[in-house]
Amino acid sequence: MSTISRRSAAVGVASLAAIGALFAAAVPASAAPAAAQSCAVNLQTHTTACGAGESQAKQLAAVPAASVLAVRLYDGYNYTGTSWDYYVPKACTAGYDGEYGLADLGPASNKASSVHTYNHCDVHLHDPLNYGNPHSVWIDQAPDLRTIGDGWNNRASSIGIS
Repeated sequence: MSTISRRSAAVGVASLAAIGALFAAAVPASAAPAAAQSCAVNLQTHTTACGAGESQAKQLAAVPAASVLAVRLYDGYNYTGTSWDYYVPKACTAGYDGEYGLADLGPASNKASSVHTYNHCDVHLHDPLNYGNPHSVWIDQAPDLRTIGDGWNNRASSIGIS
């Protein structure tokens, strides 16, 4: 191989390495998929906190030990992804009278793709803030909110719980 060919090959390899370094630097760390988090919402104080797990989130949101889980919203279908757990002072009653609620879902707003309820509670999803219309039917559990009514995937901005 001639000296010119070796130089050309070396320049070509160096150029490819530089281009690779530019592409690696151009992709920020935040572009990587975020790990699923657990978030807790204390409906007595309207405090929301997220952590690496359910117990850490509950502690950060100062959820009282006597509180019970009423609703868990997920940002993924089939109960996957980041979850938001809504804690109430006691189990819900049988009537659909909207015992508890949250007028603004904050960071969970327009992100719910599936929902599961607990402790005899059901949830009413509302499209606008402050419990306005339209709203969903009362839901016990739904692995895919696209199948509820005219589709409730990524629409809920406020919730009623009963």
